Amino acid sequence: AANPAFIRAHLNLGVCQVKLGKLAEARASFDHALDLDPSNEQARQYVTALETLRSRPSQPAPLGPLRPPE
Repeated sequence: AANPAFIRAHLNLGVCQVKLGKLAEARASFDHALDLDPSNEQARQYVTALETLRSRPSQPAPLGPLRPPE
């Protein structure tokens, strides 16, 4: 079984990538977390928030839901 700590690392990486404006890379990090654990609700929420952000590139980034996992 996959180590959940690795999932957390991919989520943290994705959040950092969003903050740097690297949205495609962030999506890949979140997708990798979902590959490791398809039921990971936090990864799903990050993907949803990221897609919302990508659909409104001219508006400020709503980073509220994109915080590192606890």
